[in-house]
Amino acid sequence: MYQTLMQVKKEFLNTSNAGELLIRHLLVTACYAVCFLIFYALSKNFFTHQGWSTWFMPNGIRVAAMLILPIRYWPTLLFTEFSCNRFITVYYGTFALPPFFATFGKVILMYSAYSLVALPAKLLLKKVSMNNVKYCILLITALIGQSMVAATNLTYFVEFYSNVPAERKIEIWLSFVTGGVIGGLLVSPLILGCYQLITTQRIHLLNKTTLYLSSYALLLIAIYRYLQIDPGSLYVVVALALMPVLFFAYSFGWTGALFATALTNLFLAASVYGHSGTLTMQQIQLFVIVLNISALLFGA
Repeated sequence: MYQTLMQVKKEFLNTSNAGELLIRHLLVTACYAVCFLIFYALSKNFFTHQGWSTWFMPNGIRVAAMLILPIRYWPTLLFTEFSCNRFITVYYGTFALPPFFATFGKVILMYSAYSLVALPAKLLLKKVSMNNVKYCILLITALIGQSMVAATNLTYFVEFYSNVPAERKIEIWLSFVTGGVIGGLLVSPLILGCYQLITTQRIHLLNKTTLYLSSYALLLIAIYRYLQIDPGSLYVVVALALMPVLFFAYSFGWTGALFATALTNLFLAASVYGHSGTLTMQQIQLFVIVLNISALLFGA
């Protein structure tokens, strides 16, 4: 515990070059704001069902950024997200914009909870290790934990949902948690995996999987064209989609699992939001969660 506290202290008090540090914080703010707004727009405009964002991807970019960047950047990330959410409120006109300081005071607790959930993955393992089962479990825990924090805040502390009947709030809360977990699983592992390949200079590991991944992508495109003719067959495709992902995980390790899962996620996104066939959205959400967690752990 003492070593952990000393590490956090060192992170926040490292001001050996204040000017360079300020520039880095500004760059983090700009890059994170752009990524957050892009992923929010994708979630809002393409991954909605009956008015709900079923795949909320900003949760994934937040977790990935917190695990990649040093702890001293976390306040910058969270304040940037707070500002982005206020911009989104104005842009989409969802509800009246609340006072800045009153809102900021309330969300400090939520952002503190985000940090507490992400700390184990950040401190127990010092670097991104997608080939480590323990790290993957901590990553999944962070994604689920932050989704639960965000869902609790939205459902019970946002004025927009204050008039929702109590018996429906649990349903809404579960919907928010599920959407956050799925969005996180879609984004975080892929970003962290690419970051690990780049920082460890092992991009060449993708060479032996490129041909197989390209063939798999062509197969998914052909299946997608077929589903446009017979949407009712989607349940068969969904049931069989886990097999090629596990094959890539077994044959090529975590890199194969990661990129095969990403291709499968893209295919499911295009297929489901075009025509879900006989499957309910809840069934598809459950499958996406099982697919991504299974591939992540098996690949590691």
